[in-house]
Amino acid sequence: MRNRKALLIGINYKGTSSQLGGCINDAKCMRHLLRTKFGFQDPNIVMLTEENPDTRFHPTRMNILTVSYDAKQASLHPESDWYRFDAASCILVVI
Repeated sequence: MRNRKALLIGINYKGTSSQLGGCINDAKCMRHLLRTKFGFQDPNIVMLTEENPDTRFHPTRMNILTVSYDAKQASLHPESDWYRFDAASCILVVI
């Protein structure tokens, strides 16, 4: 079985005129689904949200690119990586 990994990004744009209400919750729900239904381990799920107190896990352009690059470098099967983008809620990268 492959050691699958996921990157979840939830951005609500809090405090802006474009504020959304459910994106971080969607990312949390996806994390729960990955853990309970698909057997992903916590250390293999990275979640970037605005509410994380550690700024290394905020959904900034640089953090998203860094985590994506690190995941790609660590991938043993880059030809079978799967990327999913939900414009209003989260990004999921499974490798």
